[in-house]
Amino acid sequence: MLVTCAYLVDQHSPWVLQSLFLAAIGDAKDKGAKALETFAYRYAEGESQYERFEVHKTIFPAGFLADFGFRSIRSSGFVELARLEFGGLVPVAEGRRDKVLRVVKEAFAPAPEPVRPT
Repeated sequence: MLVTCAYLVDQHSPWVLQSLFLAAIGDAKDKGAKALETFAYRYAEGESQYERFEVHKTIFPAGFLADFGFRSIRSSGFVELARLEFGGLVPVAEGRRDKVLRVVKEAFAPAPEPVRPT
């Protein structure tokens, strides 16, 4: 799937674009897409918020996309094609710290005892 543009009406709602991308990611996964692609632009350090999100409606800031896990797969100058691959969940072995925290949590908040129905 390809995200081509986003037009933000209100500049004072900073989480709108993030919410739109999260919705697009969820929708693409629900529809069985293997990846989500979009075009990214590598802006210079210190570029204004207006320049990064208002001037270009069809090219998103590369740093913004990287926060979602997008990776560059092709580039030309400052513009790149970015892709977010949808893979399955990767099981992670429980580490020592996690195990200790789980045991402590269980000790201070034990599972409730079953109550016999009356």
